Amino acid sequence: VELLCFCADEANLPVPYNQGDVIRLHRVKIGEWLGRLQLIGKLGSQPTTKGTARHFPFSFVLFHGEDVAKKGADAVPYKHSSETYYFGDEDK
Repeated sequence: VELLCFCADEANLPVPYNQGDVIRLHRVKIGEWLGRLQLIGKLGSQPTTKGTARHFPFSFVLFHGEDVAKKGADAVPYKHSSETYYFGDEDK
């Protein structure tokens, strides 16, 4: 699976530190290109024709793979796209 992320500031993109890190994606669009599955997300906001900001719904949370293996649902993310995030019982 390929993840395509679009953002005005490259520093805000989800870049895993190590192989095996875990990314949780929220509200990505699923597509296909040349027979390959793609997950597509846009971060931030983009001005509309009326001058108001339109927010894209994609968000992510990144975890160290070793933390997830040791701590499971208690692992703390090292990067996230929004100020707040929530894990319900079904997410753990």
